[in-house]
Amino acid sequence: MKKLICLILSLCMLLSLSACNSANPPTTGGTEQTVSESYRRYGHVTKVTVDLSSGWTALFDEDGVRLYNGPSDDGRAPVARGSVISRPEYNRLVAEHSDNSTFSGKNDHAKYSEGPEGGIHSLFAVGNGAYYHIAVKYGAGAESIYPRFLVTPDEEAEAAVPEKGLDYLTLVNRLNPLPDWWEDHMTTTEFTNALGNTITVEKQAYAAYLRLKDALAQEGIDVVVSGAYRSADEQQELLADMVATYGAAYTADHAALPGYSEYQTGLALDLSLVVDGTIVTDSDELLACTELWSTIHAKLADYGFILRCPRFREHITGLRYAPWHIRYVGSVSDAQEIMSAGVSLEEYRGAVSGRDIPVDLGESVTFWPMELYDAAITTKYRFSTFTDCTLQSVRYAGDSFNTSENVAWLSELADAPLYQVVQFFTSFKTGTNPPEPLKPLTTYTDYPWWLGRTEGGEWILVTWG
Repeated sequence: MKKLICLILSLCMLLSLSACNSANPPTTGGTEQTVSESYRRYGHVTKVTVDLSSGWTALFDEDGVRLYNGPSDDGRAPVARGSVISRPEYNRLVAEHSDNSTFSGKNDHAKYSEGPEGGIHSLFAVGNGAYYHIAVKYGAGAESIYPRFLVTPDEEAEAAVPEKGLDYLTLVNRLNPLPDWWEDHMTTTEFTNALGNTITVEKQAYAAYLRLKDALAQEGIDVVVSGAYRSADEQQELLADMVATYGAAYTADHAALPGYSEYQTGLALDLSLVVDGTIVTDSDELLACTELWSTIHAKLADYGFILRCPRFREHITGLRYAPWHIRYVGSVSDAQEIMSAGVSLEEYRGAVSGRDIPVDLGESVTFWPMELYDAAITTKYRFSTFTDCTLQSVRYAGDSFNTSENVAWLSELADAPLYQVVQFFTSFKTGTNPPEPLKPLTTYTDYPWWLGRTEGGEWILVTWG
């Protein structure tokens, strides 16, 4: 219990919480033995309670929390400093110091010493994706200081409307719905794009897009917003059209339910390119413009945008790689950290711990490697709905499964005509709360996934397990 208190408490020091835009006056112990504050950062709200008995002082500012054993204005350095950090920053610090002889780490809690010059460092996961870093002055007795701090997720404040407007790091995907209040508090801008379509974008995101567009024009690149905000009703209409055209299985693979679509935030934009005076909207043609996208992606973060569907993160985002799909996150520093780390918004928010997943396509005389890779990607992004599960590998099961009997069986399950089928095996680990019927804390190997190919050449996931 003591260790748990130390872990949680130290966390509170970490508050480089950006809810504080200016330094607060120091709070000292007196008749008030504790002080509590809630801070919003990286899309999380964290409540910190500090024990100020025996004359201690806590000073909160936007750089974090400083703790003093006595007054904070007597010229002495603080005993401890803390700041909230993102999941990528946590991973970076752990990797950077894992060779340190004093390093220890277990279950999202790491600790190391840098000696008299650097102090004692602890990194903690508190919950709801929040991470903290606390540094205690060498020799000050870190274990006796940690219990002065209690840090917990402030779930009520996180669900409420932020006092200063929209939280631009809000995570919306197949597992995380749009907050109920979002669209009522969103201010939008409406314009007509070069294709003659009416486009709606959240106001601040649109202003940032215009600055990005101007910067790209200086590089000789012309972009057009071809898709942006969709209401819940529009998302429902899109789903109905897709089901009528492609079938329910294909729609489940390629579209989110109303309330779970990032397009409803007004912060997600799809870009088209103008090449030789022609607006390119076809996805295959856009994918071929690799050099143009490389230049565009290099500039996104400078204007508060990220690439929302990065390569090799399909099992985390639930989305295929789409170089045209960008997302506004508000803060340039947040955008730069996400892009430089090469991670998804899910990883940055701490919702998922991710890594590149090896894909073994084996040997096939039936399918070209790119055909199998496309099917493997479908398997990966559908895996993103397996909550509290960590994917380790994807492997093609072999040509022997592509039989007429299996084609007929999967066509019946999919309620759609298929002409080819493949099976993939996945290996993954479950956490403490995986979806049924998966068992907690279990390693699964050769877990089967069946996909069928439609007459249009698309792979759809039909069944698994």
